[in-house]
Amino acid sequence: MYIYIYISFLLQMRNLRNGANASLPANPNRFYVLGTGGDISKEHEAEEVTASSGGSVAMTVGNGARKTLVVELPPQANAQGLRNKMEAKGFTLEVDQPLYSIPTIEGDDPGQGGRRLAQSTPWGVLNVFQNDVTPILEENLPEMQHSICIIDSGYEIVHPDLPKDAINADPGQGLGASYPYNRDGCEHGTHVAGTISAIDNDQGVIGVFPGASDMKIVRVFRDSCGWQYSSRLLDAANHCQTAGAKIITMSLGGGSPSTTERDTFDNLVDDGILVIAAAGNNGNSINYPAYYNSIVSVGATDVNDNIASWSTYNDQVDVSAPGVGIESTTGESGYSTYSGTSMATPHVSGIAMLLWNRNPTCTNLQIRHALQETAEDRGDPGRDDKYGHGIIRFHDADAWLLANCPAPGPTPAPVPTPPTPLCGTNPAATPNNDICEDGETCYNSNDCRSRTGGKPSNRFCCYGGDNRNDVTDGVSCADNRCGSQCSTSTDAVQWCCGDGTCAGGGETNSNCPEDCPAETPAPTPFPTFESTCLGRNNNCNSNSDCCSNQCKRNGRCN
Repeated sequence: MYIYIYISFLLQMRNLRNGANASLPANPNRFYVLGTGGDISKEHEAEEVTASSGGSVAMTVGNGARKTLVVELPPQANAQGLRNKMEAKGFTLEVDQPLYSIPTIEGDDPGQGGRRLAQSTPWGVLNVFQNDVTPILEENLPEMQHSICIIDSGYEIVHPDLPKDAINADPGQGLGASYPYNRDGCEHGTHVAGTISAIDNDQGVIGVFPGASDMKIVRVFRDSCGWQYSSRLLDAANHCQTAGAKIITMSLGGGSPSTTERDTFDNLVDDGILVIAAAGNNGNSINYPAYYNSIVSVGATDVNDNIASWSTYNDQVDVSAPGVGIESTTGESGYSTYSGTSMATPHVSGIAMLLWNRNPTCTNLQIRHALQETAEDRGDPGRDDKYGHGIIRFHDADAWLLANCPAPGPTPAPVPTPPTPLCGTNPAATPNNDICEDGETCYNSNDCRSRTGGKPSNRFCCYGGDNRNDVTDGVSCADNRCGSQCSTSTDAVQWCCGDGTCAGGGETNSNCPEDCPAETPAPTPFPTFESTCLGRNNNCNSNSDCCSNQCKRNGRCN
């Protein structure tokens, strides 16, 4: 009986790891182990406790002090014993929650429509570029400096309307992988990608940032979407950061919070990354990870700028964007119209990428603040739980950033080529130019010639005898920098220091001052962004914006 259960457990775990998670329930006995702090000895201890309870290590998330073990028991097992053993060792278990791809709203066109004969601009793209009463699309697209990472169901790289240079942020999802990044069985991720980056090529649709280069993709959902463990999401987010992405966008979620999730996203934002997530499609409810303070939570609006009836609303919704009846790329060459906060989120992510690359000296928090501060207010005056701060507006946000972010610094003047160095190893030294380096005792020129290599130093030997004026700290003594001041007695060797003085002390140069030229000071950093004190519960970028209150990661004083 026990053998059968264990074999069933192994088969189920194999199926989950191989992607058959859409039809199988999540294992309730899969846990984060909190308290190891990246300490290898503690990790080994936690692994031994897990093994003694009949479990195994499923994966690790993060690196260094942020590294967290994920362990699991058979689904039918009683996990209380494992909890007790872990607590006795000073560890805490936290359930690795399942997260779900946020589905599109019923009634949409799921069609595998063929290739469009002409290009059209989706209403949502026009909406976010609204300028007073007329949409003005951005034609002067900036060079890519702050790239985006899409965490979703994949990316149909063969689609003619999508950029071909998107890469896999997760090295394990390249060519030959069971579920590679460049395929999308459920089309959700490809639809998101099209809203962000569909190419301006006279066919199909156009995205917010047409043809955006260097996009990173991590696939967390399989061919039928379904669900995935929270730990897989965190692993994906860490891959995004490692790949160099500055914006992470995701349209997924679940109903339960996680300390490990929250801390991971807090750390990513503290590291300078902007994280954006769909609020959800469940009306008055809470959806994680969008509900965490550090994440920009996005609601969905319709063509009349009304909030969708199903758009999740709560006190953490930041902004809203078009999410009803959004046409975008699906399949290998098709187009479909979907609705959901999953469709609203890429409008915000794409606009954030365009803004940041047009204003590359800004910080992630300034980009977030610009989106909030300049959003078109809808619903109740000021921020409300349905629209957040309002519907995003590119042109207003761009003007705000131009006024509030530091301007790019001047191009630094070229550094002149230094003369023969007074410090360190002389790059021109050869066995024939009578230069001795620090640490090489020299009594005559022959000794100096024969000992070249030496240790890098800020001093060179000025040797005695008739040749005393030939070299001083790597430079000819013709200018008498040390000259006759140096002793000619071989039993009282002195050293010519880099500042042109002599130091006595026999066969040592310890009396020479540390005279290497000071390193060039770092340029004065651009001033950090600060605004006037805005008061409790208003927008902020630093604690100084909040009087005596604290500026939270969601950009609000609390």
